[in-house]
Amino acid sequence: MLARRLFKEKPVQEPLLLIYLDKPCVVIGRNQNPWKEVNFPALHRASIPFIRRRSGGGTVYHVRLVPMALMN
Repeated sequence: MLARRLFKEKPVQEPLLLIYLDKPCVVIGRNQNPWKEVNFPALHRASIPFIRRRSGGGTVYHVRLVPMALMN
């Protein structure tokens, strides 16, 4: 994945801003409990995927084609 490579190879002192578009999905952080955070029957009915981030943070619903930004 390009984002992972950019984060690993660029110097820490240099800023990095990534902007991307995503399909609808539910994303939870590394430490979140999916059974408490996610309504799996609703996701299944709507054919929306569930994804776990490697980083921490809360649960996020990505809406279709909304620009997202990652910055360090």
